[in-house]
Amino acid sequence: MAEDKTAEYGYGAGDGVVEVNPKPQKGLTSKVIDFVEKLIVKFMYDSSQPHHYLAGNYAPVHETPPTKDLHVIGHLPECLNGEFVRVGSNPKFGPVAGFHCMIHGLRIKDGKATYVSRYVKTSRLKQEEFFGGSKFMKIGDLKGIFGLLMVNIQMLRTKLKVLDVTYGYGTDAIKVLEDGDLQTLGLLDYDKRLKHSFTAHPKVDPYTANAWEEGDEVVLITCRSENPDLDMVNGAVKEKLEITNELYEMRFNMKTGLASQKKLSASAVDFPRVNDCYTGRKQRYVYGTILDSIAKVIGIVKFDLQAEAEAGKTKLEVGGNVKGIFELGSGRFGSEAVYVPREPGTSSEEDDGYLIFFSHDEKTGKSAVIVIDAKTMSVDPVAVVELPHRVPYGFHAFFVTEVSSQIIYTFPILQNF
Repeated sequence: MAEDKTAEYGYGAGDGVVEVNPKPQKGLTSKVIDFVEKLIVKFMYDSSQPHHYLAGNYAPVHETPPTKDLHVIGHLPECLNGEFVRVGSNPKFGPVAGFHCMIHGLRIKDGKATYVSRYVKTSRLKQEEFFGGSKFMKIGDLKGIFGLLMVNIQMLRTKLKVLDVTYGYGTDAIKVLEDGDLQTLGLLDYDKRLKHSFTAHPKVDPYTANAWEEGDEVVLITCRSENPDLDMVNGAVKEKLEITNELYEMRFNMKTGLASQKKLSASAVDFPRVNDCYTGRKQRYVYGTILDSIAKVIGIVKFDLQAEAEAGKTKLEVGGNVKGIFELGSGRFGSEAVYVPREPGTSSEEDDGYLIFFSHDEKTGKSAVIVIDAKTMSVDPVAVVELPHRVPYGFHAFFVTEVSSQIIYTFPILQNF
């Protein structure tokens, strides 16, 4: 790890970052609670069935130190000098482990690429490493009688100080080093003013496609999902899911209090992104991922908000407000695509840039980072970076350029759950 050299990346300075150093306690109390939990798991938890988000390419991987000089097919444009990162769940312990957070990063510099993956060193991860096993709940445990019992186990461990929950809530601060490595600095706890959990999608949220004002109205472009299947978090692998994710325009009149919405796409589209230089401004183009019947990303779609959606469409295809689709091909699946402008600012064309995202080929077991032209949405990628091993499917991604700071902040993470 390059300890002394730091690249200039990110969204803010490192002031107010608290070093995370929890002090959990082993001993008789911990052993008794562990014994009770094992009885609950034995009689009420079926660990024989593969879980949807723990099977196949959702399965966890080990950390990877910076791996340099990756094979690049095509070329990496100069505007991509920086680090492309994506977070995902990567449980370290089982069978009732919580989903630890891992960051996968691609450092790009002068046409060359380096891959790295690191756990975010949260209070929870450090404590479970101390015990050598899982001690915290995950969202999927909060269901039925089993979930009620697991809540009580969690409360016992907290009340009897087996677990240290003093670090509470906050956002993890990550340093990007010159060689692309990712180092957890600690917790941004907002001067201890934050006393409760809060959304992973804060007020300035790139994952809704963002919003703008028109007269008395706030216009929001976002994806809307009906009846999401929360069993996916803790349920068995399924051959088909009922997914109804669609792009919508929502309008909120701040004067009259009225709200309206208009459907902009067929199903299923998710992870909408825009040119971040237009955050808070009226936008024309939105880029989203196309989901298949089991919520895997099979393509990237480009929407033109100035065009009208074609009525009666039951699937996503070019025409109307759909200006382009990049299909990944049979057996290949992707993740959220981030827009990177060729030139920062709003003086150039809004779609003059590139889309970058992780992908995985389930036939070959190999993963890659793909760069495509956001203006043309050409079927021919601008670049394909072959990665040293598979990268699990994950959540949100972002791109940080070599600008004014050494620190990036991950999404708000609940340190203790």
